[in-house]
Amino acid sequence: MIHWRVENNIGYIKIESPNKNALGVEDLSRLIKLLDNDVHDCRGIIITGSGYSFCSGLDLSEDLDHLLQLLDKVLSLLHNLSMPVVCALNGHAVGAGFLIVCCADYIVSVKNDRAKFGLPELKHGITITDFMFSVLLNKMHKSSVKKMLFSLELVDANELSKL
Repeated sequence: MIHWRVENNIGYIKIESPNKNALGVEDLSRLIKLLDNDVHDCRGIIITGSGYSFCSGLDLSEDLDHLLQLLDKVLSLLHNLSMPVVCALNGHAVGAGFLIVCCADYIVSVKNDRAKFGLPELKHGITITDFMFSVLLNKMHKSSVKKMLFSLELVDANELSKL
């Protein structure tokens, strides 16, 4: 479920699902609607997750091709917003969650030594689109992106800051 509220001209998006905040078709469709229609009167957007996870990626029990199309649209909308986007991390940001974080202008995090970041979906043969690759390159050096993609390992916040 995607929660939305506006307070003092700041839009707050909260990702919440019982499956560690995995994003399904309904969630991604809601994000597209919010980012395409509802955020334009805001001065900025803050995105966070509930519990101990920012976002654990896509809900792989749903139609993968459709999920990837919707995710590409969400990332494009986030990337092209004319206002600051802040990701307030409360834990793991993997897969789609990591890509959303890479679209943010600012990233803040609570201290969580166990939080992991990366693209584990690739272990299951799921590929990233050209736009997803460009989102990664927007935040990290090309050699770091390749290392992350080829190793398929999740990294902690300390390792991520070095990439």
